[in-house]
Amino acid sequence: MMTYTEINLQTFAGVIIGLLLIYWILKMLRKTAIGHLALFTAIEAFIWLLVTFFILFIFFAAGFLLTAVLLIIAVFLFGKTIKNIFYGLFYKITSKLRKGMQVKVGDIQGEITDLGVATVEITDDFQNKIYIPYDVIQEQVFTDVPRHRHIVKSQEIISFPGVAKLIPEITEWIHQNPYIIQNYPVKVLPKSADTVMLEYYTFGEDTARQVINDLLTFLNNKSDD
Repeated sequence: MMTYTEINLQTFAGVIIGLLLIYWILKMLRKTAIGHLALFTAIEAFIWLLVTFFILFIFFAAGFLLTAVLLIIAVFLFGKTIKNIFYGLFYKITSKLRKGMQVKVGDIQGEITDLGVATVEITDDFQNKIYIPYDVIQEQVFTDVPRHRHIVKSQEIISFPGVAKLIPEITEWIHQNPYIIQNYPVKVLPKSADTVMLEYYTFGEDTARQVINDLLTFLNNKSDD
């Protein structure tokens, strides 16, 4: 007959082995799930359900009835938090997310300043701290932005015949330009009939110069129309 300590050790080992198996299964599925994200999400949810019942079964088998009942209650009340804790553990083990990494998650862009238990702390370029749950990062596409691509604020005076009348067209062009950071403020201010001031943000000085070259090309094409 097993002792209480032996049962505890077997329970702990079973949980760890089960979680590792789940991790590798999810990793394999994620590699083959491109183009089938909806199907993968359903499979992932099913696997998490299986691992939950697996853990509960171990506790039932070990005779820990009260512990199992409490776990069932915890899963229903704190299921999302538990899921985020597991995701956080996997991200830390795989080093897919690291402190100091420049990332873009949806419309949020900034530097990872802390990896919490259930959330990631991201500090944007305005020094706002934003806390994102791990499951949100898991469900969205996030991009690792290279650190050398520092953000540059530019203020340029554009001189062109009748340019002030073209401010609406310039504004529309700005929102379509791939080099300008779209979630940063952009200003087009008239200085005279033939002069405007453009204020914008880009990644790097070379990119900032490219914006001006593209804008002048755009204005020349407009004048030819």
